[in-house]
Amino acid sequence: MAVPGFPGRNVNVALTGDVLLVEENSDSAGARVVVLNGRTGVEKVNFALPPSHEIVRNMELRNGGAVGSPEAESSRNLPAYYSNIMTNAIVSPNVTSLVYSELSVVADGGKCDPGAIIRLDRIHLTAVQRLMIWDLTDEAGAKFYTVEEHAAEGDAASLVFEVAEPTGDLIVGETGTGNFLAVRQARMHWPTLALENVGYFQYRVTEDRTVKYRFPVRVSSSNLSSTMLLGDNNAIGYVTRGNDLVAFDTDTAKELWRWKSDNTDIYACAALKGDAVIVREGKTFTIIRSGKLDDHRDVDFMLFVMKFLPNNP
Repeated sequence: MAVPGFPGRNVNVALTGDVLLVEENSDSAGARVVVLNGRTGVEKVNFALPPSHEIVRNMELRNGGAVGSPEAESSRNLPAYYSNIMTNAIVSPNVTSLVYSELSVVADGGKCDPGAIIRLDRIHLTAVQRLMIWDLTDEAGAKFYTVEEHAAEGDAASLVFEVAEPTGDLIVGETGTGNFLAVRQARMHWPTLALENVGYFQYRVTEDRTVKYRFPVRVSSSNLSSTMLLGDNNAIGYVTRGNDLVAFDTDTAKELWRWKSDNTDIYACAALKGDAVIVREGKTFTIIRSGKLDDHRDVDFMLFVMKFLPNNP
Protein backbone atom coordinates (compact mmCIF):
# COMPACT_ATOMS: atom_id res chain seq x y z
CA MET A 1 0.00 0.00 0.00
CA ALA A 2 1.56 3.31 -1.08
CA VAL A 3 1.41 6.10 1.52
CA PRO A 4 3.38 8.94 -0.14
CA GLY A 5 2.83 11.43 2.69
CA PHE A 6 4.12 9.17 5.46
CA PRO A 7 7.09 11.01 7.06
CA GLY A 8 8.67 7.80 8.39
CA ARG A 9 7.62 8.32 12.01
CA ASN A 10 4.54 8.06 14.20
CA VAL A 11 3.46 4.54 13.34
CA ASN A 12 1.67 2.12 15.65
CA VAL A 13 0.88 -1.59 15.43
CA ALA A 14 -2.29 -2.55 17.30
CA LEU A 15 -2.89 -5.93 18.97
CA THR A 16 -5.14 -6.82 16.05
CA GLY A 17 -2.10 -6.56 13.75
CA ASP A 18 -3.42 -3.40 12.10
CA VAL A 19 -0.85 -0.74 11.23
CA LEU A 20 -1.83 2.84 12.02
CA LEU A 21 0.07 5.87 10.76
CA VAL A 22 -0.31 9.53 9.95
CA GLU A 23 0.16 10.80 6.40
CA GLU A 24 1.04 14.49 6.10
CA ASN A 25 0.22 16.83 3.25
CA SER A 26 3.26 18.13 1.40
CA ASP A 27 2.77 21.62 2.85
CA SER A 28 2.42 20.25 6.43
CA ALA A 29 -0.96 21.99 6.57
CA GLY A 30 -3.06 18.86 6.84
CA ALA A 31 -2.84 15.22 7.82
CA ARG A 32 -4.68 11.92 7.39
CA VAL A 33 -4.95 8.87 9.62
CA VAL A 34 -4.46 5.62 7.70
CA VAL A 35 -5.21 2.16 9.11
CA LEU A 36 -3.87 -0.83 7.18
CA ASN A 37 -4.40 -4.54 7.60
CA GLY A 38 -1.00 -5.68 8.86
CA ARG A 39 -1.06 -8.92 6.89
CA THR A 40 -2.50 -7.85 3.56
CA GLY A 41 -1.74 -4.14 3.46
CA VAL A 42 -5.37 -3.47 2.55
CA GLU A 43 -6.56 -0.06 3.68
CA LYS A 44 -9.24 -0.26 6.38
CA VAL A 45 -9.58 3.39 7.43
CA ASN A 46 -8.50 6.63 5.78
CA PHE A 47 -9.77 9.96 7.01
CA ALA A 48 -8.47 13.50 7.12
CA LEU A 49 -8.01 15.26 10.43
CA PRO A 50 -10.18 18.40 10.37
CA PRO A 51 -7.73 21.02 9.13
CA SER A 52 -6.87 24.21 10.96
CA HIS A 53 -7.66 27.16 8.73
CA GLU A 54 -7.76 30.92 8.34
CA ILE A 55 -10.55 32.75 6.48
CA VAL A 56 -10.18 36.35 5.32
CA ARG A 57 -13.34 38.25 4.28
CA ASN A 58 -14.04 41.62 2.67
CA MET A 59 -10.35 42.42 2.28
CA GLU A 60 -7.04 41.27 0.89
CA LEU A 61 -3.72 41.02 2.66
CA ARG A 62 -0.89 42.78 0.85
CA ASN A 63 2.66 43.42 2.07
CA GLY A 64 1.68 42.79 5.67
CA GLY A 65 -1.33 45.12 5.52
CA ALA A 66 -5.03 44.86 4.68
CA VAL A 67 -6.89 46.62 1.88
CA GLY A 68 -10.62 46.65 1.25
CA SER A 69 -12.15 44.14 -1.15
CA PRO A 70 -15.92 43.96 -0.58
CA GLU A 71 -17.48 40.45 -0.75
CA ALA A 72 -14.10 38.84 -1.29
CA GLU A 73 -13.22 35.70 0.68
CA SER A 74 -10.06 33.62 0.78
CA SER A 75 -8.89 30.77 2.96
CA ARG A 76 -5.77 28.79 3.71
CA ASN A 77 -4.94 25.76 5.80
CA LEU A 78 -2.68 26.22 8.81
CA PRO A 79 0.01 23.82 10.09
CA ALA A 80 -1.26 20.54 11.52
CA TYR A 81 -0.30 19.57 15.08
CA TYR A 82 -0.95 16.06 16.32
CA SER A 83 0.36 13.56 18.85
CA ASN A 84 1.82 10.11 18.48
CA ILE A 85 -0.63 7.26 17.86
CA MET A 86 -1.05 4.99 20.87
CA THR A 87 -2.99 1.76 21.50
CA ASN A 88 -4.17 1.13 25.05
CA ALA A 89 -3.57 -2.60 25.48
CA ILE A 90 -4.08 -2.66 29.27
CA VAL A 91 -7.87 -2.61 29.40
CA SER A 92 -10.54 -4.12 27.18
CA PRO A 93 -11.67 -3.20 24.62
CA ASN A 94 -8.37 -1.90 23.27
CA VAL A 95 -8.52 1.73 22.16
CA THR A 96 -6.21 3.49 19.72
CA SER A 97 -5.93 7.24 20.31
CA LEU A 98 -4.58 10.32 18.57
CA VAL A 99 -4.69 13.92 19.81
CA TYR A 100 -4.77 16.87 17.42
CA SER A 101 -5.40 20.60 17.31
CA GLU A 102 -8.23 22.37 15.48
CA LEU A 103 -7.78 26.12 14.98
CA SER A 104 -10.24 28.34 13.14
CA VAL A 105 -9.42 32.02 12.59
CA VAL A 106 -11.84 34.35 10.75
CA ALA A 107 -10.76 37.92 9.95
CA ASP A 108 -13.43 40.24 8.52
CA GLY A 109 -12.73 43.72 7.15
CA GLY A 110 -16.42 44.64 7.25
CA LYS A 111 -17.77 47.48 5.13
CA CYS A 112 -14.98 49.18 3.28
CA ASP A 113 -14.11 50.86 -0.02
CA PRO A 114 -12.21 48.84 -2.62
CA GLY A 115 -8.47 49.36 -2.22
CA ALA A 116 -8.80 51.37 0.98
CA ILE A 117 -6.29 50.61 3.74
CA ILE A 118 -7.96 48.95 6.73
CA ARG A 119 -6.45 49.46 10.15
CA LEU A 120 -6.15 46.42 12.42
CA ASP A 121 -8.55 47.92 14.94
CA ARG A 122 -11.23 47.96 12.19
CA ILE A 123 -10.86 44.25 11.48
CA HIS A 124 -13.12 41.89 13.43
CA LEU A 125 -11.39 38.69 14.48
CA THR A 126 -12.91 35.42 15.70
CA ALA A 127 -10.70 32.55 16.87
CA VAL A 128 -11.68 29.10 18.14
CA GLN A 129 -9.09 26.46 19.05
CA ARG A 130 -9.84 22.96 20.29
CA LEU A 131 -7.61 20.20 21.64
CA MET A 132 -9.23 17.02 20.31
CA ILE A 133 -8.89 13.29 20.98
CA TRP A 134 -9.78 10.70 18.35
CA ASP A 135 -10.44 7.17 19.65
CA LEU A 136 -10.80 4.09 17.48
CA THR A 137 -12.07 0.67 18.62
CA ASP A 138 -13.14 -2.31 16.55
CA GLU A 139 -16.37 -2.52 18.51
CA ALA A 140 -17.46 1.13 18.65
CA GLY A 141 -15.68 2.67 15.67
CA ALA A 142 -14.32 6.23 15.80
CA LYS A 143 -15.25 8.80 18.44
CA PHE A 144 -14.15 12.40 18.85
CA TYR A 145 -13.82 14.31 22.13
CA THR A 146 -13.05 17.94 22.91
CA VAL A 147 -10.48 18.00 25.71
CA GLU A 148 -10.11 21.77 25.84
CA GLU A 149 -11.55 24.73 23.94
CA HIS A 150 -10.39 28.34 23.64
CA ALA A 151 -12.63 30.92 21.98
CA ALA A 152 -12.13 34.67 21.62
CA GLU A 153 -13.24 37.56 19.44
CA GLY A 154 -12.48 41.25 19.12
CA ASP A 155 -10.53 43.66 16.96
CA ALA A 156 -7.31 42.42 15.37
CA ALA A 157 -5.22 45.18 16.96
CA SER A 158 -5.86 44.10 20.55
CA LEU A 159 -7.07 40.49 20.48
CA VAL A 160 -4.64 37.82 21.65
CA PHE A 161 -6.06 34.30 21.76
CA GLU A 162 -4.93 31.09 23.45
CA VAL A 163 -4.02 27.75 21.88
CA ALA A 164 -3.15 24.32 23.31
CA GLU A 165 -1.36 22.06 20.83
CA PRO A 166 -0.08 18.46 21.18
CA THR A 167 3.69 18.15 20.82
CA GLY A 168 4.06 14.42 20.29
CA ASP A 169 4.12 12.28 23.41
CA LEU A 170 1.01 10.29 24.40
CA ILE A 171 1.02 7.37 26.84
CA VAL A 172 -1.51 5.26 28.72
CA GLY A 173 -2.52 6.50 32.16
CA GLU A 174 -1.40 4.86 35.38
CA THR A 175 -4.66 2.92 35.84
CA GLY A 176 -4.84 1.72 32.25
CA THR A 177 -7.48 4.30 31.33
CA GLY A 178 -7.05 7.85 30.12
CA ASN A 179 -3.78 9.32 28.93
CA PHE A 180 -0.81 11.52 29.69
CA LEU A 181 -0.40 14.05 26.91
CA ALA A 182 2.42 16.50 26.06
CA VAL A 183 0.95 19.93 25.28
CA ARG A 184 2.31 23.34 24.29
CA GLN A 185 0.21 26.25 25.54
CA ALA A 186 0.72 29.66 23.97
CA ARG A 187 -0.93 32.90 22.93
CA MET A 188 -1.29 34.09 19.33
CA HIS A 189 -2.10 37.33 17.56
CA TRP A 190 -3.18 37.95 13.99
CA PRO A 191 -2.07 38.25 11.22
CA THR A 192 1.37 36.80 12.05
CA LEU A 193 -0.04 33.95 14.22
CA ALA A 194 3.27 34.12 16.07
CA LEU A 195 3.47 32.33 19.43
CA GLU A 196 4.14 34.16 22.68
CA ASN A 197 4.13 33.23 26.39
CA VAL A 198 4.85 29.61 25.45
CA GLY A 199 4.60 26.98 28.19
CA TYR A 200 4.93 23.19 28.14
CA PHE A 201 2.68 20.84 30.09
CA GLN A 202 1.83 17.21 30.70
CA TYR A 203 -1.95 16.90 30.73
CA ARG A 204 -3.52 14.07 32.70
CA VAL A 205 -6.64 13.19 30.72
CA THR A 206 -9.24 10.98 32.37
CA GLU A 207 -11.17 8.10 30.86
CA ASP A 208 -14.10 10.42 30.04
CA ARG A 209 -11.65 12.74 28.22
CA THR A 210 -11.65 15.58 30.71
CA VAL A 211 -8.49 17.16 32.11
CA LYS A 212 -7.62 16.03 35.65
CA TYR A 213 -4.60 18.34 35.88
CA ARG A 214 -2.00 20.19 33.83
CA PHE A 215 1.54 19.66 35.09
CA PRO A 216 3.83 22.55 34.03
CA VAL A 217 7.15 21.13 32.82
CA ARG A 218 8.77 24.59 33.02
CA VAL A 219 11.57 24.32 30.50
CA SER A 220 12.96 26.90 28.09
CA SER A 221 13.60 24.51 25.20
CA SER A 222 11.62 25.16 22.03
CA ASN A 223 12.25 21.57 20.91
CA LEU A 224 8.84 19.99 20.35
CA SER A 225 10.05 16.45 21.00
CA SER A 226 9.31 15.09 24.45
CA THR A 227 9.19 11.66 26.07
CA MET A 228 7.40 10.48 29.18
CA LEU A 229 7.53 7.29 31.24
CA LEU A 230 5.66 6.07 34.30
CA GLY A 231 7.94 4.96 37.11
CA ASP A 232 7.75 2.24 39.76
CA ASN A 233 4.10 1.51 40.71
CA ASN A 234 3.06 4.30 38.30
CA ALA A 235 3.50 6.81 41.13
CA ILE A 236 6.09 8.96 39.36
CA GLY A 237 6.08 10.45 35.90
CA TYR A 238 9.36 11.20 34.13
CA VAL A 239 9.35 13.80 31.34
CA THR A 240 12.22 14.82 29.07
CA ARG A 241 12.25 17.89 26.84
CA GLY A 242 15.43 19.28 25.37
CA ASN A 243 18.14 18.57 27.96
CA ASP A 244 15.78 18.61 30.96
CA LEU A 245 14.47 15.61 32.90
CA VAL A 246 11.60 16.35 35.30
CA ALA A 247 9.94 13.97 37.77
CA PHE A 248 6.46 14.58 39.18
CA ASP A 249 3.91 12.84 41.39
CA THR A 250 1.21 11.38 39.12
CA ASP A 251 -1.43 11.71 41.84
CA THR A 252 -0.84 15.27 43.05
CA ALA A 253 0.92 16.72 39.96
CA LYS A 254 3.64 18.06 42.27
CA GLU A 255 7.16 18.38 40.88
CA LEU A 256 9.55 16.06 42.74
CA TRP A 257 12.91 16.92 41.20
CA ARG A 258 14.63 17.89 37.96
CA TRP A 259 17.98 17.13 36.35
CA LYS A 260 19.71 18.86 33.44
CA SER A 261 22.07 17.16 31.02
CA ASP A 262 25.08 18.81 29.40
CA ASN A 263 23.80 17.42 26.07
CA THR A 264 21.32 19.28 23.87
CA ASP A 265 18.69 16.53 23.85
CA ILE A 266 17.96 13.55 26.05
CA TYR A 267 15.32 10.83 25.75
CA ALA A 268 13.69 8.72 28.45
CA CYS A 269 14.25 5.03 27.64
CA ALA A 270 13.20 2.94 30.64
CA ALA A 271 12.00 3.40 34.22
CA LEU A 272 13.70 1.29 36.90
CA LYS A 273 12.59 0.02 40.28
CA GLY A 274 12.46 2.81 42.83
CA ASP A 275 12.85 6.43 41.80
CA ALA A 276 15.20 5.86 38.87
CA VAL A 277 15.11 6.23 35.10
CA ILE A 278 17.46 5.57 32.17
CA VAL A 279 17.92 8.39 29.66
CA ARG A 280 19.84 8.42 26.42
CA GLU A 281 22.49 11.13 26.11
CA GLY A 282 23.89 11.06 22.60
CA LYS A 283 25.58 7.64 22.24
CA THR A 284 25.54 6.76 25.94
CA PHE A 285 22.91 5.89 28.52
CA THR A 286 22.68 7.48 31.94
CA ILE A 287 20.88 6.31 35.07
CA ILE A 288 19.31 9.11 37.09
CA ARG A 289 18.17 8.19 40.59
CA SER A 290 16.15 10.61 42.73
CA GLY A 291 17.36 13.53 40.64
CA LYS A 292 21.07 12.68 40.76
CA LEU A 293 23.41 11.01 38.27
CA ASP A 294 23.87 7.43 39.43
CA ASP A 295 25.77 5.63 36.66
CA HIS A 296 26.53 5.40 32.95
CA ARG A 297 25.99 2.49 30.55
CA ASP A 298 27.37 2.06 27.04
CA VAL A 299 25.36 0.93 24.05
CA ASP A 300 26.65 -2.64 24.06
CA PHE A 301 25.56 -3.13 27.65
CA MET A 302 22.17 -1.57 26.95
CA LEU A 303 21.11 -3.68 23.98
CA PHE A 304 18.18 -5.03 25.98
CA VAL A 305 16.57 -1.57 26.04
CA MET A 306 17.07 -0.81 22.36
CA LYS A 307 13.39 -1.42 21.64
CA PHE A 308 12.55 1.53 23.89
CA LEU A 309 14.60 4.02 21.91
CA PRO A 310 12.55 6.80 20.28
CA ASN A 311 12.86 7.28 16.54
CA ASN A 312 15.33 10.15 16.77
CA PRO A 313 18.85 10.41 15.38
